Amino acid sequence: MCGIVGIVDLQNRVEQQTVAALCQAIEHRGPDDHGIYLASDSSLSVGFGSQRLSILDLSPAGHMPMQNEAGDVTLAYNGEIYNHRELRADLERRGFRYRSHTDTETLLHAYEAFGLDCLSRLNGMFAAAIHDRRNQRVVLVRDRMGIKPLYYFWDGQTLIFGSELKALLALPQVPRRINQQALDVYLSLGYVPAPLSLIEGVTSLPAGHYVELRDGELRTRAFWNEGYNVAAMRERSDDELIALTRQTLEDAVRRQLMSDVPVGVLLSGGLDSTIITALAQKHHDQPLDTFAVGFASPSLDGSIADAYNADRHYAALAAQRLGTRHHEIIVREDLALADLLRDLVRSLDEPVWEASFVSIFLLCKLAREHGVKVVLTGDGSDELFAGYSWYRGAQRLLMYQRLPLLNTALPTIAKLFDGRDLGRKASELRHTLHGAPTVRYRANYEHFSPDEKRLLLGTSGSPDPVDALLAPILDRAGGDLVEQFSFADLKLWVGEHFNQRVDRMSMACSVEARVPFQDNAVVDLALGIPCGRKMKGGEQKYLLRRAFADVLPPEILSRQKRPFAAPQHVWLREGLHDVIAELLSPERIAATNQLDPAAVQQVYQRYLSGAEPRPAKLSILVMFQLWCEEVLAGAPVAV
Repeated sequence: MCGIVGIVDLQNRVEQQTVAALCQAIEHRGPDDHGIYLASDSSLSVGFGSQRLSILDLSPAGHMPMQNEAGDVTLAYNGEIYNHRELRADLERRGFRYRSHTDTETLLHAYEAFGLDCLSRLNGMFAAAIHDRRNQRVVLVRDRMGIKPLYYFWDGQTLIFGSELKALLALPQVPRRINQQALDVYLSLGYVPAPLSLIEGVTSLPAGHYVELRDGELRTRAFWNEGYNVAAMRERSDDELIALTRQTLEDAVRRQLMSDVPVGVLLSGGLDSTIITALAQKHHDQPLDTFAVGFASPSLDGSIADAYNADRHYAALAAQRLGTRHHEIIVREDLALADLLRDLVRSLDEPVWEASFVSIFLLCKLAREHGVKVVLTGDGSDELFAGYSWYRGAQRLLMYQRLPLLNTALPTIAKLFDGRDLGRKASELRHTLHGAPTVRYRANYEHFSPDEKRLLLGTSGSPDPVDALLAPILDRAGGDLVEQFSFADLKLWVGEHFNQRVDRMSMACSVEARVPFQDNAVVDLALGIPCGRKMKGGEQKYLLRRAFADVLPPEILSRQKRPFAAPQHVWLREGLHDVIAELLSPERIAATNQLDPAAVQQVYQRYLSGAEPRPAKLSILVMFQLWCEEVLAGAPVAV
């Protein structure tokens, strides 16, 4: 696990101090070692940088950037290839000789052997840069699920890339200007998905893609672009699917335990993280370290305190039953939340609306304090195994579409009760029933509506970019509405929100986070099972619960789904009240010059009055303003 950076220039020589400036911006991703590679020829000049977090082969043999024996292929790499031992055995049979025990060298030799076709053979999480002098090209690549990030800037002459956006912002060539399309999408979704980034001219490389710079042109290609293919598993019995789910996930966890440093689990006490813990402990030869978070504050009344400490309670129960070495961190009233948020928004790279990133950071910090450099998480399960209540809602929509009387009645009800709650609900249901898939998806996930965004952005009638982002994903999903929802969640919510949040917060603590549910084999299996089979009889995660019924505590097996969260509502109303009042003041919003101050105040006052009880809208604005002040307003380094 590492951080990578680089510059490729078609006209000017890349200097070592410039690459060093990029490395310095992401030193936290790899404090164990660093390296710089420089090369120039008649067509381009290349500089790669690496910050190494040593996980496999802790010796100097794992130093990066790494070159092949001939010196004509160089690799800067961030990630883990979980099937590297199998790949290594095949490559050694083909005559390749190893100088280390790293998966880095396996990726290097796999590229030598198979070229870019090697990407389809990799099971892992990775972002990589390859300088191929034989074919006179530079290639950037990001893993199938987007677990590892990679940003790049290209102006037709210079390609600048890095594991984090802050590395690119270290150089003056990258303008500190807002991408208005990305800001629009952020206001809708609460995060910024690839290929967008909040910085104009910077692209987040989409998951499962690579870019190739060759002959002065930059080309983007997909090496994995799958959707649902339920034909493969449609004829399997429930018992067969349950057994397959059990074996496939167990194999994935066993693969992802590979490490030369201690491994632990972030344990929330939910179904997913408890399954991962049970399987990891089974294949671990000593008690596994597990980590949980709780909240202690006089501001939390009994019901809220119970809700936010349920994870802590169930995690302790799971740890005791499974025999792990359990650690807790309790977030108390005296947490310097405002200062912490300012620090973490810089670590996040781009703002996100959910406060759970604070919990993830504190858990990873706790893990590092206990000597654990690798943690497993349960992210991705809900989207792959039908764990959300709105998937049942999508099933109901499909049922409603088949009721002709309802379709006839809705327009009449909307007209008769126009301006009243019943009329509004009938109109919304009719719109959702007959709308395009993008309309249906947005009804569940959108925070600010197009009209609200126009007020905030001070625009009128401009095209909404959210549909353009969603439509190709939903089209590629295949299957019915439930499959479309779950696939879009997997590509967007998991790949571009959850994974990025976990990556930034874990790497801020120099800890590697792994996600076994996003192992290639697990994803391929889940995309072959119809969602209706995964939540049989309306029971969410039917297959997953049955697959692990014998290893989980009954209390957790029957536990209702709840998000991994933090008391965001309480923090916004109490602990951060004075800070937010100042942060969202008309003067501060006007100084940033991105959003309309009056529209921001309207959102803020609606939240304070209780007219808007959900914290998401206010959080989106707070995090964006913090990001503008802490990230956008910074200055590039002098090189």
